[in-house]
Amino acid sequence: MGYVDLGEVLVEARLAVPRAEIRIGLPVRLTTVSAYRDEDGTAVLTFGFRAELDGER
Repeated sequence: MGYVDLGEVLVEARLAVPRAEIRIGLPVRLTTVSAYRDEDGTAVLTFGFRAELDGER
């Protein structure tokens, strides 16, 4: 979990980034991550942020 600055608002969200790579100012992109599996085994997704790859801007 971490805070992502979206300009006018800070969002607390899951970070799909290895702990050792997390730093203030890390460019991130919105993504989906698995929250849990329901009783049928279906993955329930939620939003999260991953590190931005080189050249994505």
